[in-house]
Amino acid sequence: MPNVSGGFGLFDRQIAIAAGGYDPMSFAEDMDLLARMVGYMCDFSRPYKVVQVPETCCWTEGPPNLVVLYRQRTRWGRGLFQALMIHRKMIFNKTYKQTGLLTLPYMVIFEFLAPIIEFTGLIVFLFLAFTGAVNWHTMWVIFLAIYLFCQFLSLVVVAYDYYLGTLYRRGYEYVWIIAASILEPFIYHPIITFCSLKGYLNHLMSREYKWGKMTRKGFSQRDGDAAVEGAQGPPPGGPESH
Repeated sequence: MPNVSGGFGLFDRQIAIAAGGYDPMSFAEDMDLLARMVGYMCDFSRPYKVVQVPETCCWTEGPPNLVVLYRQRTRWGRGLFQALMIHRKMIFNKTYKQTGLLTLPYMVIFEFLAPIIEFTGLIVFLFLAFTGAVNWHTMWVIFLAIYLFCQFLSLVVVAYDYYLGTLYRRGYEYVWIIAASILEPFIYHPIITFCSLKGYLNHLMSREYKWGKMTRKGFSQRDGDAAVEGAQGPPPGGPESH
């Protein structure tokens, strides 16, 4: 795992402090802290373990609107860039075991580079389309093959969750999830890609960043009690659940 969520994670205090504790200048404090803790243990050849509890024990509330989503995702993009630069010596370094050989390389290729590749591909495709260099029949075949394969993976995950009965209790909730997965490549994913690229640009330009209000609406109680209004986001560098 690339990070242990600040809101849902437990850390060994001694090791966390020895590794430097939370960095007040970090925009991805949980990923940064875990990388430094792993680095500390590996540098001193000490055994360690990062454990995930497979059962869903708690939930975090997502951004309620596009403004808060934009703030969150641009910060995550900037934090990813920042964390990879800080811990670049660990990437493809066997000294740092799974983190160096698997986790961080995965983050570089599939998380950091993916938005850049997608944006570049879109620009190239638009150029080729305007210059008449696109074989439209082949393009649609390739697009549908990739799209249907991704939808198949989503259906497998949803079906498995329904079989286990772990998250949702009503059948229509799974219909909403399937509908969201169908629309995700056309609506949500482009927004996330744009926010990631904006975060990269902010990091490269060293723009001053403020966390702003990470508004949360809260969850209504089953007995009809009013929802509790969410608090503002944490101060710069503070932990926040992802």
